[in-house]
Amino acid sequence: MNALLEAFPAFEDDAIETTLTMLRLQIEFLTLERFARPLGLVTLEDHVQDPKKRWDRSWIVTATPLAYEVVRFEV
Repeated sequence: MNALLEAFPAFEDDAIETTLTMLRLQIEFLTLERFARPLGLVTLEDHVQDPKKRWDRSWIVTATPLAYEVVRFEV
């Protein structure tokens, strides 16, 4: 996203930057929902803070034991 803003400085308008941020979050969610969850790497739980605002939601992402076996970091 930083490269896009650097290439097109006009995108620094708050409305456009907010839209790009929402797009980034949607792509991250789709990656988790369509890749990591079907492979059994994470579980997703829909978390709605206010039932009157169903569109205002967040997700609780939890790594499964398989995720810890697949991804290992060593320093």
